[in-house]
Amino acid sequence: MVQVLLQPLVASFVRAYPDVAVEISASEALVDLAAKGFDAGIRIGQFIAADMVAVRLTPPFPLILVGSPRYLRKKNPPERIEDLKDHACLRLRRAGGAIAPWSFVSGNKQVEMMLSGPLIANDFPILLDGALQGLGLAQVPAPIAAAHIKAGKLVAMLERFAPTAPGVFLYYPHRHQALPKLKAFVEHVKNQRRHVPVT
Repeated sequence: MVQVLLQPLVASFVRAYPDVAVEISASEALVDLAAKGFDAGIRIGQFIAADMVAVRLTPPFPLILVGSPRYLRKKNPPERIEDLKDHACLRLRRAGGAIAPWSFVSGNKQVEMMLSGPLIANDFPILLDGALQGLGLAQVPAPIAAAHIKAGKLVAMLERFAPTAPGVFLYYPHRHQALPKLKAFVEHVKNQRRHVPVT
């Protein structure tokens, strides 16, 4: 997800500000920016501390369930949330070590399920690739799966039960005097975010 957002933003920023060196460190861990020497981070909204300044990069998006046509030739697509117990489910391991349950919305109720399957990863693109390879079903952010769905490489399922994530944000500590390079990047993000591919 972050890679999809960063590639166009960083490339356009480096072209606009050739004298500023940009260093990127990718990690699923919720790191202390100041302690690690980072100027800013990028996260899905619900994982950002309340004392941080947040700049929206994407609108809210659904977490969708996807599988490849190859996998679905062996298994019937699930029609109900309960049907997932009979499927190979590719799961996300959170930074703290726990395996994340799959979340759904049924009416006004949130439903969480702990499922099983052949692949566990700490990164959505790895889970997406597993789904593309026919290993099972994956629940991923809609923006990273959209092109594969359009190309017919993945099929979206149970869309009426998909929960909505608040979107992805650039965030940084609230300081009285933000560094000029960070201010320049924040302004660049605000100017460019409407061009970032999010669907």
